[in-house]
Amino acid sequence: MKTRFVLLLPYFAHLFTSAATLQAQSLRFAGVLGNSGEQGQTLVRFAPVPAHGLGPVFDRYGSIWDRAGSGLLNRYALDGRLLGSYPLPEGDFAGDRQTLTPAGILLLIDSKLYKLSIDSAAGTNPSSLGITASKMSFAASNGNVALLENNDIGIFDVKTLTSKIAVHDVNAKDVGDLSLLDDNSILIERGQTVRLFRDGHEVTDGWPKTVLASHLQQIGPFWYGEGFHGTVYRFDNDLEPSPGVVLGGASGYFIGHVEGDEELSIGNGVTVLGPDIAAVSGRFGIVDLLHWDGASDRYSVARRLGSLPRCKGLAINDAGSIWFNSGRWSWDDLPTSPIRDSIASGGNVGQIVTLSDGTFLAAVQRDTAFLIMHGDFTWRSQSINAISLPSGMLNAAVVYTRNDGKKILLLMDPGGHALAFPLDANNLPVNQPAHVEFEFASPVRQLTTLAMKSDSVMLAAADGNILELELHGDVWHESVRWNRWGTADSERLGSQVYITVNEGRLWVSDTERNRVLCFDADSRKLIASFGQPDHPGNDLSHLSQPAAIAARHNRAVLFDSGNQRLVKLLLDESD
Repeated sequence: MKTRFVLLLPYFAHLFTSAATLQAQSLRFAGVLGNSGEQGQTLVRFAPVPAHGLGPVFDRYGSIWDRAGSGLLNRYALDGRLLGSYPLPEGDFAGDRQTLTPAGILLLIDSKLYKLSIDSAAGTNPSSLGITASKMSFAASNGNVALLENNDIGIFDVKTLTSKIAVHDVNAKDVGDLSLLDDNSILIERGQTVRLFRDGHEVTDGWPKTVLASHLQQIGPFWYGEGFHGTVYRFDNDLEPSPGVVLGGASGYFIGHVEGDEELSIGNGVTVLGPDIAAVSGRFGIVDLLHWDGASDRYSVARRLGSLPRCKGLAINDAGSIWFNSGRWSWDDLPTSPIRDSIASGGNVGQIVTLSDGTFLAAVQRDTAFLIMHGDFTWRSQSINAISLPSGMLNAAVVYTRNDGKKILLLMDPGGHALAFPLDANNLPVNQPAHVEFEFASPVRQLTTLAMKSDSVMLAAADGNILELELHGDVWHESVRWNRWGTADSERLGSQVYITVNEGRLWVSDTERNRVLCFDADSRKLIASFGQPDHPGNDLSHLSQPAAIAARHNRAVLFDSGNQRLVKLLLDESD
């Protein structure tokens, strides 16, 4: 791809001429998705750096606790409201865990023990106990927990802060997880092998056992464990399936889709709140409340507690299905609604392009690989593994049609450098980059999004401007660059904007000025707006740093990044 810079002739006459009169319209708030606290003081926020959940705990006041990103512990009401946040040591380490004891919440962070009273005011720092350990059992038994310290497993009394060695000279590398039983026996898990130690000696009669699960923990008469794709297992006292998989799909190793929650991925702990309700958290610290269906002997996700800390990929289809990052919501879903049809994207998704056949394309990062995702707003997706993408291409994307009728997927990094791939008859990219050039009037520093105004005019949002580019052969030539539609200060865009175009309307998330604008794409006449310019807020009439935006017909959905939520808007005609 070649980028050249050309002289952009003045184009202000068109900008300030009055367009044909458009019917007055208004943008109306239509709900929140992805943030169980919704608005105001109960709005949920996560720390900027993600971290695994610690395994949720449920206290006597009926609230749920779990880590919400590196350095932050959140406390939730069961209806999803944030009750308080507490600082934690930063980091995300394999042995990190929390458990509830009679003395409070015991936390193991970066091999150091901390304690926090459940009566602590929000903002209270947990107190360091001055004790190090590499592993801690999920649950307390008789007020004690099991700790792996060096190569010994001790039973730790939380009240007296003393430890009694239960198992000597264990190879720490052989301890993936610990469980402390009521008779002070110790269960050691490594991979799929489970060993039992009683009175300091390993039990060999019927042990070790092979169990297809990780993070085993005993709760009441059952053992619970986790697996891939948000799978939860339940076993009886002998670690036999009872009935086995109770949430998710438990695929093992195969290429295809299984039912599951990829936000959860592999759970880091289960807690049972009652006969028909449990909670689980995993990869990102989102807490899922589960409801038990006795007829099918399975749990289903009933409620999602947490926020939406990041979202670059966002799309909406005619039916109101909203795809974000790695799953979808329906238009009528609530702030606590769980995601559906999730896929293993890892949460790193570029701008999503919705195609005329109702499917979509996006660049995604899956572990260390950069791929192209093709989906249809359900779980079905195809990734073209042979296409290697630089990380910067998880940014802006658009599909256009060349003069020869060939559809092209264009990916562009923040600096305006692009890769282009032809699409085949099934709208899948062909791993043969197409030739494309750009002629910008001046260098592009921070490009956020692309959109097609027409078959031959592309729009780019860069550096607080809207750029119009016209296609001549294989060259996109910048013809217009604008950031205002009038002379008043309110009629000027801020320094960062995101765009989308649908049915002749240009939708703009004006990040710096905390508002969403809807223009007639041809005349650039403002149709409607939402938010209070230059006044961020977290209620239902304010936005805070709106970013990615998608629109379909009179519906729009945007990532309200400062409030870590999706906001739905409806474009209504005024009477």
